[in-house]
Amino acid sequence: WAVRHVLDIERVSHEARISSKPAAADGWNGTAWGGYGTLVVVLRGGRELRLEGVDADVVARGLKARMRLWRMVYDTQWERLQNIVRMQYVKVSWDNPAHRASLVGFWEAIYPEIPMPEPTLDITVSPGWKDMGFQSNDPCTDFRAMGELGLHCLAYFARCFPARVRRIIRDGDPRCVYTKRASTPTL
Repeated sequence: WAVRHVLDIERVSHEARISSKPAAADGWNGTAWGGYGTLVVVLRGGRELRLEGVDADVVARGLKARMRLWRMVYDTQWERLQNIVRMQYVKVSWDNPAHRASLVGFWEAIYPEIPMPEPTLDITVSPGWKDMGFQSNDPCTDFRAMGELGLHCLAYFARCFPARVRRIIRDGDPRCVYTKRASTPTL
């Protein structure tokens, strides 16, 4: 019967109880806002919780507000997760300006002192890519399984931790298993 999360609640209502309290001097007897009564919480699966002796109207309004907020957060997070999953099916290509910018940013993180080959040259097949640990001179072919998601993760790693990326790929300890091939297994 425990409610583990507000998303387990399907609906909330209250049943106001007529107050037996005598009215105050101004005529208010505590029932103007619903008063004390029974809070009815219906959970997923149809189970019902009935809580007696609470300010049912106030609690019901609060729970409904939290349910709306959590539903918005849940929906937003679910949409973000779906977008991330979709990224893995997008093929990495030099023709896509965002992919090109990510690959150029990765190159600059690894080789800040060596400029990318001139645009007049075919930068898609530079031997520098293979030196970084890609399987071929064209890095786009290494993103087959993870697509744009793999490129995004690799670019993030290079952008946020450039010294570590350089150390792993370029200046790696020869005794380490991952030297010079660090980028390929992560994809």
